[in-house]
Order: sequence, then structure tokens, then C-alpha cells
Amino acid sequence: MAIKGGRGDEKKAQIRLEWELVPILHTRLLNGQEIICCCGDKVTTTYYRFDAKNRSNGKQDVLFAADGCARKLLGIAPAIAPLPLFDPLQAPPVRRNRGAGGGGANGPVMHPFNRELYEAIHLLLMCWGRPPSAGGPLAAILADIRQAPGISLPDSAAKSVNSVIKSGQRTLTAMLQALPPQTPSMRTFTFPLIRQALSRHREQPTSWV
Repeated sequence: MAIKGGRGDEKKAQIRLEWELVPILHTRLLNGQEIICCCGDKVTTTYYRFDAKNRSNGKQDVLFAADGCARKLLGIAPAIAPLPLFDPLQAPPVRRNRGAGGGGANGPVMHPFNRELYEAIHLLLMCWGRPPSAGGPLAAILADIRQAPGISLPDSAAKSVNSVIKSGQRTLTAMLQALPPQTPSMRTFTFPLIRQALSRHREQPTSWV
């Protein structure tokens, strides 16, 4: 059950005091999905999903926050670095590599293979309408990308993402095609680097992206 009771600055400060929050997703709500913010209001556009760990008893939970509430949670000392927004309805921001770690307000520059993994995971979770399982492979891959976005993950990461998609018995492309019509149209995702990594894997699994 997601953490609630976050309406108002004092309540948010109490949540930060009691819970260790790690931002996992910053993305858009798609048609037909319903998520409730920690303040009790419905999310209508973009939102954060946090992994939460109780500081006193170690209990694991999640917290959803619309962007306004998320900004306040992130800004409470000690501040938490925000995540760039993943929005499949808009073209990604143009990034100019200004050296290791450079990237400005949109975060560090991401290796192209990591970018495809990042996008595939977000699209899958958006299609499924649920966040990644705590401790699962998708959450682990997202954590690895956040830790070192400019260093390519191994090919095995593509195999892990592909296996999770396969568990749903529909390709990611089929799931995206089955989504309700979006305005503006969703941009095209082809994942050539993921497909190449799968072809290099010793098992040569069938691609499910």
C-alpha cells in the first residue's frame, strides 16, 4: 500500500523524517490509468514514484507524488536530486555532452544503450500501469543507470529486460499499439541497440521489444 498522509509541508517533512525516499520513476500518466498522490489528490499529468524504506523498522513501501508534491519532497533537507521527465509523447531534449557527468538541468548525458534500456523499462511500466517490483531486475537496472548513466551496462541487461517483457506474453511494440490514442502522437521507439545486444547473447533469445 502506497504511503499517504502527505498533504501540507509539515506532513511532507514528517514523511522525509520517517522514510528514506529513492526516486525511481518520473513519467506521465497515460489514458485510463489512475494514481493517487501522497496528498490524497488524483494525479492528472506527470508524477514521481519513490521507493521508501522506514528509517526505524526497515519496512519497504512506495510513494506516488504529482510533480508539485514531488518537488517539495525532493527539496526538504537533505535535498534529493530530481529525475528527468520521461515523456513518450514528446521528443527527448537535445543534449550536448559537456564532459563526464555533463547534462545540465536534464541530468547527466546517458549512454545510448542505457537510454534504450531506460526508455524500454519506462514504456513497459507505463503499459502495465504499475511500478517495478522493489528489488526486481527492472528497478536494479534503473538504479545502475542512475549511478553511472554514461557507462554502458552489459548486454545481459538487455536479456533481463527482454525476459520481463516476455513474461507478459506480448511484445512491447504490441502493448504500445494497444494503448488508447494519445495526443500528440507517441514518438517511435525501435531499440536497435537492445536488439543487437540480444543477438550477441549466447542464448540469442527472441526479441520481445
